[in-house]
Amino acid sequence: MKKLNRLNGAIVMILILTVILQSSFGTRAATSKTPRLEVSQKFQSQGKDVNEDNVICEYKLTGVDGTEPLPNGSSGSYTFAIKGNGKFGMDILVPPDSGSGSTAIKYTKAGVYEYTLERTSASGISESELANYKLDNSKYTIRVYIVYDNTDLTFGCIEVVDKNGNKPDEICYIHGVPFDESTGDEITTESPSVSPPADSQKSATVKEKPLTGDEIALLAIVSILGLSVLGIIIILILKRRKDK
Repeated sequence: MKKLNRLNGAIVMILILTVILQSSFGTRAATSKTPRLEVSQKFQSQGKDVNEDNVICEYKLTGVDGTEPLPNGSSGSYTFAIKGNGKFGMDILVPPDSGSGSTAIKYTKAGVYEYTLERTSASGISESELANYKLDNSKYTIRVYIVYDNTDLTFGCIEVVDKNGNKPDEICYIHGVPFDESTGDEITTESPSVSPPADSQKSATVKEKPLTGDEIALLAIVSILGLSVLGIIIILILKRRKDK
């Protein structure tokens, strides 16, 4: 009878641990960071990154239907600027009261929201100097998927498509810096004594992946399977002792 009680106790303990693990993973999924639409730029000369902090490029995010949500209550389109090797990010807020900020895009209904993104202008140096730059004029189509999972409005994913139909992992405009063939050096608009900020070079590689929860689900399944195997081993050991 005592062995049977131990067996029942072991099974109950396994069930309790399983419930605790499932609750823990559910909490981690709920506290995932806010998804963001990020746009970055960097300047290159002869394939190498260079610092051009004097150059400022402006970009425009435009809703295809003209009714898509935009940051800061904008209507139709939203314009923002990026300086040097920097980036600009917009939080995707679902539900809309889940955060705040002038650069947040708030969604109140499920659907597919389509935008176009393009560079509109550049400034910071003279027009004659800018004429020597090879500025990236790529145009992207951006689709934000907002879904309803029977109980709540949630973020699905962000899809980015370039003019060739490719889907890049990130939006990064790469601008060419003038190159002096006589000296083999790039022509820069700033003093060579100024070194680039440590984190500015990292900004071009930062990308935001859709929050699918695949990694969390896989870890939960593996953990539960591990506990089940452990439970079977315990049961077999106790049964063998009982038969003896």
